[in-house]
Amino acid sequence: MDFESRDNYQVPLLGQIIMEATGILDVSKLILGIPELLSSSRGSGQTILFVPGFGTGDTITLPFRNYLSFLGYDVHGWGLGLNTGNVPRLLPRVSKLVKELAESKKQKITLIGWSLGGYLIREAARDYPNYVKMAITLGSPVIGGPKYTSIKDIYRFNGVDTDLLEKEIDKRYKVPIEIPVLAFYSKQDNIVSWQACIDSFSPRIRHIKVNTTHIGLIYSLETYSLTAKALNGEIQLY
Repeated sequence: MDFESRDNYQVPLLGQIIMEATGILDVSKLILGIPELLSSSRGSGQTILFVPGFGTGDTITLPFRNYLSFLGYDVHGWGLGLNTGNVPRLLPRVSKLVKELAESKKQKITLIGWSLGGYLIREAARDYPNYVKMAITLGSPVIGGPKYTSIKDIYRFNGVDTDLLEKEIDKRYKVPIEIPVLAFYSKQDNIVSWQACIDSFSPRIRHIKVNTTHIGLIYSLETYSLTAKALNGEIQLY
């Protein structure tokens, strides 16, 4: 599998994280857009597992999960505390969650993940496609992992070789993701390089650009509305 050069990736600087504070504007827009969201098509009990991003837990995804629950979906947080960023340790646990939840519900489930959480759910779906209906990622660095994020130095400080990790991530693409994937990304993302969110290898994927920050991706009227449409089959995924 040939990978294009990533020298032109626009990797946010660590100092840009402060610009994520503008994501509070998305909360205001979300509140103003409540009438629109209330009119979204209803779900029919489809089970959803929502996985948070690095350094966060279920609390940060609660508003999004509550909205999807309101629409009639059976939504679950991951229940594993804070996302530590330790993918080798976390991926088996997320995969176990997917398997157990799908088996208990006796149906394929939908996976949603923000940032690193999106990478985790994709890889769980890659390994266990028979348990997954579709996956939705929100600003997830699916190419290169932390190397193309503003927090790469945090990983390096903790002894992670981000170049070696990038190669390990690339290797996993030898096994295609068989389930449909909807990937949101934003060029206003101050944490993850938007280019690192673009998967040119998986055959059943659709990318949608939204106008928000990285944190705004889980509080954006646009992502809420489009996710509701995708779950209801109103958006063609590939």
